[in-house]
Amino acid sequence: MITMKDSKFYKIEDVCELLQVSKITIYRWIKSGKITAYKVGKSYLFKISDVHKLIEDSKVDYER
Repeated sequence: MITMKDSKFYKIEDVCELLQVSKITIYRWIKSGKITAYKVGKSYLFKISDVHKLIEDSKVDYER
C-alpha cells in the first residue's frame, strides 16, 4: 500500500491478493470501467475507496 497526502493506494498485486483474482482480470476490469485505476509510470494504483466500491457493487442479495 502507498500513502500519499490524503489518500491511500493499493498496487495491482495488493488488489489481486485482496480479491483473489489474476492481474489479467484486473486489467479487464480497468478496460471495462468496473474499477478505476491511476497509471503512474508503468504502474497502476487503486484508491482504497475504489476497491471498496467494487466490492460493494458486487454484492449479491439472496432471497430465501
